[in-house]
Amino acid sequence: MPVKDVILEDEVIVGEDVRSKLMAKGSEVTGTGDTFDKALESVKANHPDIMILDIRIKGEITGVETAIILASQFDKPIPAVFLTAFSESEFPVLKALEGYTFIKKPFTEEALFDALDKALTTPKNSFI
Repeated sequence: MPVKDVILEDEVIVGEDVRSKLMAKGSEVTGTGDTFDKALESVKANHPDIMILDIRIKGEITGVETAIILASQFDKPIPAVFLTAFSESEFPVLKALEGYTFIKKPFTEEALFDALDKALTTPKNSFI
């Protein structure tokens, strides 16, 4: 059964690149968006296995806050992979999440899939 992914990215080119790489590896991208509302709608409708989120998205709610809110609404937390050009230390609120992986942009395809694998198999937080 393919892994179901939701992508929340405000840079269309990056989001499309991630989507095409995931689909080429057999993942099912069940939703994409660039705001909290789109993420909430997609997660409720599709129950993804993992979320891939840019930390800075459109609107007042960040990608980190989106992951925290969504994690609190489900029995089983959804692992999160964060994509950003910023340093992890700029987001101390990440400590509110149990399992996340953090990737700095620009990233390679190998780093993306390593991060997804870690997020799906390891409950500990990691930085790539």
